[in-house]
Amino acid sequence: MSSPPGTLIGSFGHNTGGQIDVAIETFILSLDYLSLGLRLWSRSMTKTRWQIHDWLIVVATFLMTARYALEVAAVVKCGVGLHIEEVLTFGGPGIIITFTQLLYAVDLLFATVITLLKISILHFYITLFPKKSFHRLVYISMFCCVVFWFGSFFGTAFLCTPPQKKWFTNIEGHCNDEVTMYVSIVAGDLATDLIIIALPMPTLWRLHMPMSRKIPILFAFGLGFAIAAITSIRIKYFLQLDASDPLYSIWPDGVLSSLVPLLGILNANLLASRPALKVIFGSSKFSIKSNNTKDSSQPFTLLTDNSVPLSNIQATRSTLDDEDGRVQVTRSWDVESASTRGQQFDNRQSHRAYAQTQGPFRQVDQYRAV
Repeated sequence: MSSPPGTLIGSFGHNTGGQIDVAIETFILSLDYLSLGLRLWSRSMTKTRWQIHDWLIVVATFLMTARYALEVAAVVKCGVGLHIEEVLTFGGPGIIITFTQLLYAVDLLFATVITLLKISILHFYITLFPKKSFHRLVYISMFCCVVFWFGSFFGTAFLCTPPQKKWFTNIEGHCNDEVTMYVSIVAGDLATDLIIIALPMPTLWRLHMPMSRKIPILFAFGLGFAIAAITSIRIKYFLQLDASDPLYSIWPDGVLSSLVPLLGILNANLLASRPALKVIFGSSKFSIKSNNTKDSSQPFTLLTDNSVPLSNIQATRSTLDDEDGRVQVTRSWDVESASTRGQQFDNRQSHRAYAQTQGPFRQVDQYRAV
């Protein structure tokens, strides 16, 4: 199949790298939208209004969709995944200019999407963990993310002055070192990822729940470790880029750079979709109770008449003056049952024994005599 002028769409059938890139991004983006639906369904189920973190993740998902469209255009139109000889033969030298422009927009969207994603997760922490000292750490982390966005976004936007110098190399201007800028962005991304992952771990570890339930929750929050690992691997592939064959050598880095925000959106949505997941799987393993919340989920067991066949309880009260002039009130209980009707239990001695073992928890009412 021949390609239309200025595109490499006809070469997509044997563009293995491009096919892998598009397939992976399409699959995970579909999961992102599915998980976003679960998140919004959870909001509807619990009849709660959208929080700031919900709006941020929705915007991040739409921007990620735009980035995905640019990535697909880079594969189909510019031949990402193909060797430079084939690209220049069928697409012409203008393809390289188009590819550089698309890559410029993709990088700017990357910085914005992952920053929205990080702030969304941090705001979700605030709604989940009420401790004020923890909130202060979260706000500091948000500030770090904003600083990261300013550095990565404007560092990418003005890597070359003017920006057009990046794709029109023959115009006047200058460009900074791209390797230094890229490594700095990846390092900042990795550092903020590790902060976001580490923040809730001490609180999660202290949750009052069996280890069998705690581990899945820790795994859900700790999925960011996999994203951080991918971020680290990106540096390796970037440093291995072949400047003489950029379209072919860039596709592994393109896949990895897409996985970071795609998996991040998926993870953030799943963390906020516990009500929907509980309905789907019919399990309480997705419940999180904070350390300060008492678990009242254990059911009460009603005693049957066979266990304690009580039919009537009558209480009487008597008073005694002790040596200090105080009035001591004691109670006796008449218990009538099917098997021991009329039997009386004087609980005075049991009260005294109970008071000796329980300290301040007494069943004796004391009054000052007037």
